[in-house]
Amino acid sequence: MLRVVILEGGDLGELKIERSSGEDRLDQEALRLVQLAFPIPLDYALSRPQVVVRIPISYSLSSD
Repeated sequence: MLRVVILEGGDLGELKIERSSGEDRLDQEALRLVQLAFPIPLDYALSRPQVVVRIPISYSLSSD
């Protein structure tokens, strides 16, 4: 579970792991994945200085 702060213009304000997967490599990849989405293109600025969202990221391993 990641905690993400999105700033008014769509920029990333803060990003941290709120609940670890237990595997540092997976946690770091989750952070990298979210960072790739920023800055978020917004049609309009947010109506507040920042918005906090929690993003669950789920990985599954298969032997295919």
